[in-house]
Amino acid sequence: MVTRIALSGLIAAAIFAAAGTASAYHDEEHRPTYQTGYTLNQGEWQIGLLSTDVGVHDRLTLGIDHLYYALPIFNAHARINLFRDGDWGLTISGSIYYFNVDLFWWASPEATRGWLVAWPLELRGSIPLTERFTLHPFAALSMSSGKVEQTDDAYGGAAAANNFQIGLTTEWRITRVFALNLRFRFAPWVDVSGAGGGTIQFDPATSVEVAASGELDTSEAEFAFSFVLAAHFSWSWFNLRIGGGWGNMNLPGLNFLFVQRSPIVELGVFARF
Repeated sequence: MVTRIALSGLIAAAIFAAAGTASAYHDEEHRPTYQTGYTLNQGEWQIGLLSTDVGVHDRLTLGIDHLYYALPIFNAHARINLFRDGDWGLTISGSIYYFNVDLFWWASPEATRGWLVAWPLELRGSIPLTERFTLHPFAALSMSSGKVEQTDDAYGGAAAANNFQIGLTTEWRITRVFALNLRFRFAPWVDVSGAGGGTIQFDPATSVEVAASGELDTSEAEFAFSFVLAAHFSWSWFNLRIGGGWGNMNLPGLNFLFVQRSPIVELGVFARF
C-alpha cells in the first residue's frame, strides 16, 4: 500500500513540475470546478492529491480519484455541463467505485471473498449574485451495495448504504488569487440495511443454519450536517485550499457519511494547466 501511495504522489508531483501555462486564476475563463456548477475547459488538466481530471470538451470533464487506487478501489467519474452562461452554470456528475475484498491489502484471500460497489450522483449549480459573490447549491444521492462471504464457516452476507444530501457553498472572490468559501452540507435521509446467512459446522455430525436481516440504527446519522470555512488561493497554475469546520465528515467522492460529529480539516492541493 505504501508503495502505491508513494507512486501516486510521485506521478502528481511530476505533473505539477511539468505544468507551465497560467490558467488557474479566479476569473471568468477559469472558474473553480470543486463543488461548483462548472467544468474544465477543453484540453485543461487538473491534478491534485486525490483526483485527476481532464476537460475532454468544454461541457465534459472526465477523471479518476487516483488516491483510492492505492487501496485498491477502482473508480472513474464524469461531469457534464448542462448550462453555462457567463458565471451561471449547471452540471450533473456520476461516479462508479468498485473494490474486491480479495485485492484489499489487509484481507486474507483464503478466508474472505466479497465486493463493494458505490455510485454517487450529484447535481450542482452556480448562481452569481454580484461580480465577486456566487452561490453554488447542490443535491447528491449516494448509493452502494456489497457482499462478503466468510469461507471458513460458509457464512456470507449482503448490505446496502444510501444517503441523500443537499447543501450550499458561498464563494467570495476577493481578488483573482484569493477567495473565501463557506460550505453547508445536510443529509435529510440515510439508510443502511443488510442480510446474512450460512452454515456453521461444529463437527462432522453437527451443523447450524443461520439467517439474519435488519437495518442499522442511523438515528445519529440522520440530519447529518457540516459547516466548513475555507480559503482558496489560486496562482498561475498552483492551487491551495485550506479550511476547517464542524459536523459529520463526508468521504470525498464516495459521499459516505461519518456518524459521529467532529472537527473537520479541509486541505486541497492541485495544479490546473
